[in-house]
Amino acid sequence: MTTPTQPQDFDESVMFRAVEWLEIHRRGDITSATRNEFLFWLRKSPINVEHYIYAATTAEMYRLALKSRTETTEDLIRQARNDNSGVISLTLSRQPSSRIAAAPQRFVFTKRLGLISPVVAAAFFIVLLFVRELISDGYIGFPTKYQTQHTEQGSWRLPDGSMLHLNSGSEAIVWYTNRERFIELIQGQAMFQVAHEKTRRFRVEAGAAQVVSIGTQFDVLRRDTETRVAVREGKVRVLPASLRINSDPKTVLPGTLLEAGRALVLDAQGTSRDSSETVLQATAWLQREIVFQKSPLQVVVNDFNQYSTVPIVIESAEIASMTISGVFGAYDLESFLQFLSSLDGVAVEVKQDRIRVYVVKHFSEQALTVEAGREKSSMANRDRKLGENP
Repeated sequence: MTTPTQPQDFDESVMFRAVEWLEIHRRGDITSATRNEFLFWLRKSPINVEHYIYAATTAEMYRLALKSRTETTEDLIRQARNDNSGVISLTLSRQPSSRIAAAPQRFVFTKRLGLISPVVAAAFFIVLLFVRELISDGYIGFPTKYQTQHTEQGSWRLPDGSMLHLNSGSEAIVWYTNRERFIELIQGQAMFQVAHEKTRRFRVEAGAAQVVSIGTQFDVLRRDTETRVAVREGKVRVLPASLRINSDPKTVLPGTLLEAGRALVLDAQGTSRDSSETVLQATAWLQREIVFQKSPLQVVVNDFNQYSTVPIVIESAEIASMTISGVFGAYDLESFLQFLSSLDGVAVEVKQDRIRVYVVKHFSEQALTVEAGREKSSMANRDRKLGENP
């Protein structure tokens, strides 16, 4: 066994937690709930996985070393108590090279691990974690990160045949085990086309919401304070992320059953409500379009800013709260700016670092609706006058 390589982004607190998990596995205190908690911790970050594997392989190396040492356990503990350098060296008996691939080097404690009692430190050395068995049983996989940069979109076929689509500036981590296919939407928006499997559920976690697929296509948008779920085909089960569920795919789950054509929003407390956005609006980005129906102009501008390298800034609260309806190409910034300029009393100024939208006079009683596929914006009944409450 070669000497383990320390993670590049070494984090002492993460390593301490990894050692705690090693001790739990060594004692055999593994229940279904504990295993789910352990997997949840691993899923949080690839850094957790790296530290856990590093700790496990280090423990295995010292287990082999301890099998060949000449000291007794009492000698080792006594040495740990008397050695002020924080370093413990092991005296090895001569063994055939096939038993130990590489002689372990002296192991230096970090300051935090050095605070552990000698008994616990000695126990750490003799921890035997069945990492290979866990991997072969499918309990441990290696997370894969998918992400898109600002202004770009991306699509990937996942190992199970499902499709993952990410909108601009989005990030997701995909993790497969033998019981479920788990995706954490770290930020942004994703569309999932789920391949059917009887033995593994497909579960997405995004902010305060988790979504369990029942063979479907659905869209998830994670915002700062809420998460929106929109179902294009099939059905999903939507429930708070704080609710831990059994890993058995046959388990009947609580939560809201959301069918095709419906959209739901969960706030930070896990409280749900019907979304004001239609499924057509929620999934228009797949066709590189922005669809809005009686939407505040600020919301529409926020959508455009996802695809523009120069941000649009509305400098008037009156303009920002005005509601409009229409369809635009997501990357057709020029047409959108022409549309804004056509509004009575609105001026648009393009600068190097931003695009200013501001009021030059009050609107007349005029209206607007933008239709996709036309060169110019058409005029219709505007949703409301500037300065009035919706």
